[in-house]
Amino acid sequence: MNFIQKWRLRRRILEGSAVVEERIRKRLENLQQKLEQRRDDLEAQAKRQDERARQLDAKAESIEKKISNANAKLEQKELSLQEKQLKLEENIAKEKAKLDQKAELQEEKANRLAARESNIETRTANLDERRDSLNAQSEELRTEKSELLAIKNQIIDEIDRNGGRISPELGSEVISKINMGGFDESGYLEKFAALMDDEAFEDALDHVVDEMPSMARSNLHRKEKLNHMLFSNRRLQHAGIAKHGWEKLLRKAGTANRAFSEAQIDKNSTFLDLGCGTHDPVALSAYYYLNGFNRTIACDLQEPRTPVYSAFSMYDIIAHMNLFPKDFCLEGTHSLSFEGRLDELQAKAFADGQWDQALAALDGKIEHKAMNVLDLPVADNELGFAVSFAVLEHVEDINAVMEWLYRKSKPGAVQFHFIDLADHRSYTPGSGADAWTFLTEKTAPQGMNRLRKSEHIAAIEKAGFQILSANDSQEELPTETSAKLIKPWKSMSEDDLETTKLTVVIQK
Repeated sequence: MNFIQKWRLRRRILEGSAVVEERIRKRLENLQQKLEQRRDDLEAQAKRQDERARQLDAKAESIEKKISNANAKLEQKELSLQEKQLKLEENIAKEKAKLDQKAELQEEKANRLAARESNIETRTANLDERRDSLNAQSEELRTEKSELLAIKNQIIDEIDRNGGRISPELGSEVISKINMGGFDESGYLEKFAALMDDEAFEDALDHVVDEMPSMARSNLHRKEKLNHMLFSNRRLQHAGIAKHGWEKLLRKAGTANRAFSEAQIDKNSTFLDLGCGTHDPVALSAYYYLNGFNRTIACDLQEPRTPVYSAFSMYDIIAHMNLFPKDFCLEGTHSLSFEGRLDELQAKAFADGQWDQALAALDGKIEHKAMNVLDLPVADNELGFAVSFAVLEHVEDINAVMEWLYRKSKPGAVQFHFIDLADHRSYTPGSGADAWTFLTEKTAPQGMNRLRKSEHIAAIEKAGFQILSANDSQEELPTETSAKLIKPWKSMSEDDLETTKLTVVIQK
């Protein structure tokens, strides 16, 4: 290739390069324009996104405010509801208190009405008894009148037969009957002696009571009347049917002492007679003090019925203890210890009827407390032996009493309880009640809790006591009474219903 050809080729190449460059330039310009357009579009899009973000932020803030406001309103509403609930609860409590108070008032009113009905029944019974007594007195007066008329007729006949005179024998008989006002002293004594010999002690007591009006009206010397009342009653007391006396003490102590055969009892402790009664309140406590207990307490809700009588009876008991100490000594009690403690008892003060002074002089060794047992000043773990006779059927809160007895008893302490589950009105002649009548009535007789055997056992075990022995007496429930039983007794077991007496020996 020559020079000219090379030059031409080079020129064409250069011309082609310029075209290419122009094309490239134009293309670059187009790309630049597109890039700028794209950048502008992106910037616009970014602005729109920023605006959208601002709008979303604003919306989010608005939503958060709404949520915050809603939460605030909810909290306020919750507080308001809580306040309303508290007010409602307060109102309910107030209404409940009002209803409870109303129920208590109604119960109190019902109790008053029941007491009034009971008083009316008692007064009616007393009036009936008084009427019967008056009828009996009227009958006695008619009998006396008939006897006097017979005497009159006898005198008239005697005078007619003897020409105006009467025999000395008839005159003596007439004078005797007139002086006695119709009271037959020898007949009274013969009948009383016969009844006592036949061991018909209750009938003998009725005989004494029935003859009292006739004896009182008679012209018998008043000291002879006193003799009849004193020694007839003394014989009845020795027969064991009186409210006072050493016979009653030995009977109760002999029953309670069965506990000594079932467990070892620590006398270096305190003895408690729960529900000691109102006739010989401290007799049993004195008995156990003389037999070695450090401290003895007789507790009852009531004061002695007649303190002077209780003092005289206590003197009789002390006198009998002095004469027959072996009758009152427990096994293991040394006679010298018994007699030494017996000398501490205030026999002279009791003999003078000074009940309070005699007890005060014992310096807390034998105490009588007229108070609720739950308030009795006894330390925890102090009692070694406690007894009760026909008491637990009267307590209002059996669980509270049993828990108190458990807490106050020392470990190993023993208790004896006789529980009378019968309606006590059944013991009153003419009451019309049987052992289960109170289980047919909505309102319990005053002072009766109407608990049955299983309920007493449950309370004893709940308190923590171990039952060493439990003995009961059962009677057949009359069909007529059974048909009248109300809840809860209607659904109770036959064993619960027919058990009328329960004796338990328990230990901590």
